[in-house]
Amino acid sequence: MGLLQGAFFCAWGATGWGVRGSKWSMDISDWIENISNELVPWVYPALCDLCGAPGPCGLHVLQACPEPRCVRCASLLPEGVAAGSSCADCVVRSPGLTSVLVLGSYGEGAPLKPWVMALKHGGRPDLAQPLGACLGERLLEFGTPSADTLLVPVPLHFWRRMQRGYDQAALLARAVSRRADLPWGSVLYRRRATWAQGSLLSQGRASNVQDAFELHPDRGTLVRGREVYLVDDVYTSGATLWACAKVLRRAGVRRVGALVVARAERFA
Repeated sequence: MGLLQGAFFCAWGATGWGVRGSKWSMDISDWIENISNELVPWVYPALCDLCGAPGPCGLHVLQACPEPRCVRCASLLPEGVAAGSSCADCVVRSPGLTSVLVLGSYGEGAPLKPWVMALKHGGRPDLAQPLGACLGERLLEFGTPSADTLLVPVPLHFWRRMQRGYDQAALLARAVSRRADLPWGSVLYRRRATWAQGSLLSQGRASNVQDAFELHPDRGTLVRGREVYLVDDVYTSGATLWACAKVLRRAGVRRVGALVVARAERFA
């Protein structure tokens, strides 16, 4: 059932604009999910979202990691430093984001890595729902979002979306929107294809995404003066998020933060 829902999600979520409580929120995928949420527990036992084992599956517990992290870039903080502090790098330089919230690490053996790999490369768009719901919970724990907060997915290039069949960041943003009761919108687009950030050395990541993003011409008034949270699957060097934040600030966005499933703790 999750895969069927995912197919509907990606058809609507790739380029959509969703606002909770508006006419846009009651689309066909909402109706299907509401029906399935009522019927599935009566027909099927609870299963692990990731591997399908009878739940609860002790191997694939999905929850936010409790380690103290930098509020500006979500890097792990040294022992004894309080969560919500800024790391030494962010004190010296301005990363361009007011806050970055993650669920945990993307390192080898990290519990979140198989979730992200399955969502991003394993043809599992259905996993965006539990991951996005968990991210929404993380955002609400961080503090009550302002009334003008908008969720903006980091856009996938058209050709990569065609190859993958869905835009995982858009699906994540939609799931966060449902959990946190916030509007979301695909206000950015990727004007040119770029190399996957994880395949590049750190020196090349900023140049790889330089001028790669633009604001949709008809959506400038929708973001001006608002607080925005960019939504993505993996934080590697931060170059992609910073490039998107630069475009949004140019458009008059008041504050830009980020919600990311997992953070790569070390990169070359």
